[in-house]
Amino acid sequence: MTPNAAAARINRIANALQRRCVTALSTSAKQGVIIARDLSKGPYSQAVLTAMGHPYARRHGLSRRRRIEVFGSTVGREYIINKQTGAFLANWHTAGPSSAFSGSMMAQVINDDKVAKYLKFGTRFMIQRPIGPTVASLLRPIANDNVRQAVRRAVKTK
Repeated sequence: MTPNAAAARINRIANALQRRCVTALSTSAKQGVIIARDLSKGPYSQAVLTAMGHPYARRHGLSRRRRIEVFGSTVGREYIINKQTGAFLANWHTAGPSSAFSGSMMAQVINDDKVAKYLKFGTRFMIQRPIGPTVASLLRPIANDNVRQAVRRAVKTK
């Protein structure tokens, strides 16, 4: 193989790698939105939560990552967000993929509903209910596999 032919092959592989990784990250972010929406479909309305005595209230002294029980039945984990009006559920979307100056690429799963910050940080009345770390931990192996497959396909480019 001549130096020019080798350079051309490397260039084709680099271009294929870029395209395939963008596609893999975009696909992964869309899968992340599906995961996030699934975790945002809890069955309890505000009226039911009120009747239960506000199970996510700080006054109950609940710690993170603990199943929440009311009247002997499990309400669920704090990162399961109840649908209620559907606004939080409807506000999941993706951003990216984008390239950083360092050459790394990323895509994000975002919820910019006004209540997202209250769920993430809690309030003086409600415990933190961070859904993001759970979405990330469920999505990480999927995204890693998507990118791994994209790299394999790019390297096989002729």
